[in-house]
Amino acid sequence: MLARLQRASILLLVIVVFVICYQSIMVGNPIISYYLGTNNTQLRLNLSACLKNSRKLVGLQPIKKEILSWSQLNKIHSNVLLGGHYKPNCLTKESVAIIIPYRDRQFHLKVFLNNIHSILQRQLIEYGIYIIEQSDSLAFNRGMLMNVGFAESLKLYNYSCFIFHDIDLIPENDKNIYDCEETPRHMSVAVDKMKYKLPYNTLFGGVVAMKKEEFQKVNGFSNRYFGWGGEDDDLYNRIALQSYNIHRHSLLVARYTMLKHIPGVPNKNRYKLLRNRNFNKDGLSNLKYDLRELKSEKLFTHVKVHLVELHVEATKYKSTKSYVTLMSNKTERSKMMVRPNKTKRPNGTERPNGTERPNGTERPNKTEISNQTESSTKTESSNMTHITLKPKF
Repeated sequence: MLARLQRASILLLVIVVFVICYQSIMVGNPIISYYLGTNNTQLRLNLSACLKNSRKLVGLQPIKKEILSWSQLNKIHSNVLLGGHYKPNCLTKESVAIIIPYRDRQFHLKVFLNNIHSILQRQLIEYGIYIIEQSDSLAFNRGMLMNVGFAESLKLYNYSCFIFHDIDLIPENDKNIYDCEETPRHMSVAVDKMKYKLPYNTLFGGVVAMKKEEFQKVNGFSNRYFGWGGEDDDLYNRIALQSYNIHRHSLLVARYTMLKHIPGVPNKNRYKLLRNRNFNKDGLSNLKYDLRELKSEKLFTHVKVHLVELHVEATKYKSTKSYVTLMSNKTERSKMMVRPNKTKRPNGTERPNGTERPNGTERPNKTEISNQTESSTKTESSNMTHITLKPKF
């Protein structure tokens, strides 16, 4: 009986060693030591380290845009652990949390999950996916939801790298590795809607990657941007104020497809908010929310929250000492891009009907005014206020 147990143990050990060696050959990475404990015996086995240049990577590939049912998605990605977690059969250098702010985008969610799980697994990434849903009636607050995702994911696992990801952006190239560099990284450099060009050098939105310590040092996103726009430029200002450089991959690698969607309602106060720099008191440090649900789905961890709106006007925030020092330099101050003040007419006076406008031009009709306003809005959105400590690209 004892002899049979010994033979069975030896056979089991041979099988385990064979499987690990086979995986090492398939991945083609250097061998490092790894320990596997079984009862009171610790077997010293060799397990390969995960490297970026996996043989599984294919480069550019078409986006899978078909909308599948949840049962189909769960079957396709059956190797994903509950809660949207995955760990490859090699040793990873870091654990990555993918944070996605969400509201009323189920079709986008299905397309995103179907693409991202396949890509991350080919990259041999240890990751978890967190869908942070805003379920209250307030305007959508992307930055605050990112902060919630950061806080809640750390309660479940000690992640070292965080990727803050819009749900409508799908990576086209699996060689755009989902990891953190030595400095904050802007990942969605080339988007199809922008003709695969970077709109402006200070852009730090869409998909960005930051180490845990970096995100904590800048105090996360601002919590005050309810509505579309501004929170990504605010994050850039925080990063620049800490003298971080921003890393970007080439336009050929960092390519994304943007799924069609209805534009969000703009935040009318975003320009006013961008002029204030009380970063230490706005972000992770004053984050308040009501956790309504935390559920581990098959392909993601679902975090549903009600946000707590900060009823504080931007003008009530005092400038930080570092910002005052920076703005004391006239050269730096002159580079600040600020919206021009509108010229106001005296109270109660209007331009009489029929009077000529400058250069003999006529009063534009409502349609023309609407078109001009839309064009002006587009111009302003690409020239948001930025702090002048520009990172080196």
